[in-house]
Amino acid sequence: MSSVDRVYRLRALPDYGNVSAWKPTLSRAVLRTVVDDSGMVEFWDGNLCLQLSGDVVWARHWDRIGDSYLLYSGREPGRDWAPERPEAWIVDADGVVEAELNFGRCVQAVAVDAERNIWVGYMDNAIPWPYPDGADATGRSGVEYWHPGLVRWDEYGKFHWVFAVDGAMVSTCVSINPGPHGVIAVTDADQPVVRVGIEGLLGGCARGLAGLNAVAFDGQVATLLGKFEFSRRRRESSYRHDAITRIDVETGEVVGTGRLVMPDGQLLAQGGRIPPYRMAVGRGNTIAMVFGNPGVAHVLEL
Repeated sequence: MSSVDRVYRLRALPDYGNVSAWKPTLSRAVLRTVVDDSGMVEFWDGNLCLQLSGDVVWARHWDRIGDSYLLYSGREPGRDWAPERPEAWIVDADGVVEAELNFGRCVQAVAVDAERNIWVGYMDNAIPWPYPDGADATGRSGVEYWHPGLVRWDEYGKFHWVFAVDGAMVSTCVSINPGPHGVIAVTDADQPVVRVGIEGLLGGCARGLAGLNAVAFDGQVATLLGKFEFSRRRRESSYRHDAITRIDVETGEVVGTGRLVMPDGQLLAQGGRIPPYRMAVGRGNTIAMVFGNPGVAHVLEL
């Protein structure tokens, strides 16, 4: 990739306080996770702040599931995983727990689609769920550690499809977008941009891309945010965290490239090992991002 087609400008959201994460919902509402002055985490859906109690206060991430909310802990440092302990919860608008779930350890991403399917992406060396002695979740024996990649769960805590078994071998699923045009995810598979349905893998596209962070999808074109090689001036890094690549998922053809810029037109911060943003996640044909500390929410609308 040697040239840039266009510039993609972010839009800053209103002042929501110190935002650590946010995501748009399928109904276009904004779920945001805010850290207050005392360091406590608050979950806001518009003007509603969830009132949580018990083990649910360990939650750090969330999504809508119908009229309720799915919250999960995200492996907070110092908390060892145990199969018998819930690490995800479905709660109603009053914070009342409706279900307790355990997706296992090494969870990288969680997203819920319009049919209440829960899609969970994993990192390396996941032990994704308790299984019978001598067998893993697929019924095979003699396996202690493996790489599920992406798993479809239901709201009752039962898994239905495992990417590493029924799709392709992967070790990590980076991001999941359960938008109105179906579920699309970013993995480390040979074709890293994959579309999945309730019965499994629908197709994959792209090759040779690395450092992907989030994906937007309009039903035809996947817009990828990540690190891709560009021509550069002297002393400029060969990799950038602000690259946009647009791919037709049917043909696999790259139909556009670009650079992401801040609302004022400035380039994203680069250099060293410091990431230019704290989070990025796709939902539908948008990408939600948070910059800085305290965090400020931004959106790329395509």
